[in-house]
Amino acid sequence: MYNPATHRRRSIRLPGHDYRHPGAYFVTLVTRHRELLFGQVNNGGMILNPWGAIVDELWRTTAAMRPGVTLGEHVVMPNHLHGIIHLHDAPGGLNASSIAAIIKGFKATVSGEIKRRTGIIDLGSLWQRNYHDRIIRNEDEYRQITSYIRDNPARWPHDRLNAPHQ
Repeated sequence: MYNPATHRRRSIRLPGHDYRHPGAYFVTLVTRHRELLFGQVNNGGMILNPWGAIVDELWRTTAAMRPGVTLGEHVVMPNHLHGIIHLHDAPGGLNASSIAAIIKGFKATVSGEIKRRTGIIDLGSLWQRNYHDRIIRNEDEYRQITSYIRDNPARWPHDRLNAPHQ
């Protein structure tokens, strides 16, 4: 039985930070149960399957649908996506899109598009419920995260969370 005192979800967001605030954010979205749904790594490169191609395509169009949002480096991996989201000042104040709203919309759009293109009616939950984020604080950190994203496929065989799945 649900008891709000013991079943409270703890937020992993930075307390007091408004995630509509202009800046760069490093986000990671992971598939449910870390299932390998989007392709495979081969010789240090990511080979997207049709689902992975949908994820990549829709990530690239995310900014076009939201004023004040641009994207930095990203990579779709077999069971996750890493990306950088830039929020810019919107006319009249804070950006209308929060990081949470962008991620929620993206996940729903990907799931819907996979269902539409494949004809799978009961896809189930494609993604883990939450996502990981990091507020990028300076240019050096931005460069490090960009390198991390670019090098992610080459590091896949050595990743303790993912290597056993290969």
